[in-house]
Amino acid sequence: MAKVVGHVDEPVSDGGPGTTGGEPITYRSYGPGAPAPAADLARLHRTLLPTSPIHDLGPAFVERFYFGVLPQEGLVFGQVAYENGRPIAFVAVTDDANGFLNAGLRRHWRTLAAVTLRHPPSPRKAWNVLRLLRERERASGQVAEILSMGVLPPEAGQRPSRERRRIARHFVQWAVEHVPDRPIQALVDETNLAARLMYGELGWDVAGKVEVGWPVRQLVYRTGAFDDR
Repeated sequence: MAKVVGHVDEPVSDGGPGTTGGEPITYRSYGPGAPAPAADLARLHRTLLPTSPIHDLGPAFVERFYFGVLPQEGLVFGQVAYENGRPIAFVAVTDDANGFLNAGLRRHWRTLAAVTLRHPPSPRKAWNVLRLLRERERASGQVAEILSMGVLPPEAGQRPSRERRRIARHFVQWAVEHVPDRPIQALVDETNLAARLMYGELGWDVAGKVEVGWPVRQLVYRTGAFDDR
């Protein structure tokens, strides 16, 4: 299990406010012992990854279970980046791509039932999403995974896109550092050329493809020699 206790708020150098006139970026870690800002995570996930299958399970599932229960158990962990108190980016990681969801469902099926009974998703969509996620787990092997990551585009007066890209690179490095004992993978939309370029520059290799369940075919990137540039 990754250890994130004691790393709740981490100001990280990103070029400095003097280069852009923006506020310093603050990185808040979450996971076991460091509660997740679940509302911020759910909002960012919905905004940045609207086609993710987990949204078919409803907003209550995403906020209360996926970004609430799973981080408490250490099954999902990561960081949220804030600029002037506003959440602008996030990453979610697991150190067990093969079993994190099964473990969460086994331990907290009552919580899941309560969430879905109060805010029921479409039964057909819910079944399809859970089946898809279980199939993904079985196909992953004993690896960690960057489950999701995204950075909001800059608004007027905020850091330019090149500095937002530094946030994504910081997230990838952070994930690798917090899972030092096994390979780590990330699924990337085949059409997401910026993400593919970033992972390639960082020494990650394409290890396969996922053809079913996503609107766009996913490329499976896995860690090679990590180069912090």
